Amino acid sequence: MSNRIGEIPYGEESDMICEELPGDLQELTADKIVEYSEKLGKEYANYRDKEKNIVHGVVIGTYFDRKKNREMPKLSDIKTNQIRNVFGAIKRVEMEWTKEKKKEKPNFSKIERELELLKPRLAYAARHDEVKPLKKVLDKAIDGVKNSDNKREAFGNFLRFIESIVAYHKFYGGKD
Repeated sequence: MSNRIGEIPYGEESDMICEELPGDLQELTADKIVEYSEKLGKEYANYRDKEKNIVHGVVIGTYFDRKKNREMPKLSDIKTNQIRNVFGAIKRVEMEWTKEKKKEKPNFSKIERELELLKPRLAYAARHDEVKPLKKVLDKAIDGVKNSDNKREAFGNFLRFIESIVAYHKFYGGKD
């Protein structure tokens, strides 16, 4: 897979994937989970060809993309703990779902409520600019679970998607 991250500004890979994510996350195939999470993991780990495309700006913390002739966000990457905090909240929702599945009539409305309440947590994390693209993707994925006819499958895809993002983020050098 090519490293398109060096060719496009930070966050645009997330925007493209956000557009491609299905409105019903049950439709997200395993190969798309791998493809999207690898691209996002690279982007969030700040996997860029600094020598060819980026010049440190005069003002500390600003960067300039020579190919696009525009300023880029600061090159601080998403830290693993920022993703893991969100992931931990998602795992707690998964534990609630496991409890609900054991009941005769599972109540997914409680799970939907908890998923919706992840959005403010993401907003809090997105106070750091580098987390904003992740927030956008996960907000869309949460909506994809809520809009699904098969919430169990959609939620499973959601979990696999976030687990894969964490794995690729770490693989591409995401820092703790």
